Amino acid sequence: MKFGLMKIRSLLKEKLNTQIRNQGKINILEDTGEVYYDVSNDIRVKIRDIVLLENELDRMLTIKLPDTFYFVKDTKVLWHFDGSTWSNLNPAVTIPKNNMNATSDPNQTDNDYMKGSLWFNTTAGSLFVCTNVGTEATWQKVTVGFGG
Repeated sequence: MKFGLMKIRSLLKEKLNTQIRNQGKINILEDTGEVYYDVSNDIRVKIRDIVLLENELDRMLTIKLPDTFYFVKDTKVLWHFDGSTWSNLNPAVTIPKNNMNATSDPNQTDNDYMKGSLWFNTTAGSLFVCTNVGTEATWQKVTVGFGG
């Protein structure tokens, strides 16, 4: 599994608070096994859990918990959600292009997208996910069922 270029620092817990926060740096504590991430030059968070998601659609539909990390298997992107904003933690990985303001359904000629791209038809209220690209794109309509 390849992540983008990330800076990693290994140190003892007693030294953590003496280290300057450096956006994008991962701090691994040798003595406790804890992992901290410098979200910005001002904010450092402890990584407790990483939520594994299959694709970008799952990321958009999941219940978003503040200060939580999400790994999307389909795109191999590691995300952090701070409560209001998503941050791509390995920007070297290409993120699917989405069209969330379309007024029609996608078709085979809408092939400048990639697998996992989302398309939302605002007129019909329909959501589609791109499942294959090439000379022609394949789009699958997403249906949500509610049981009772």
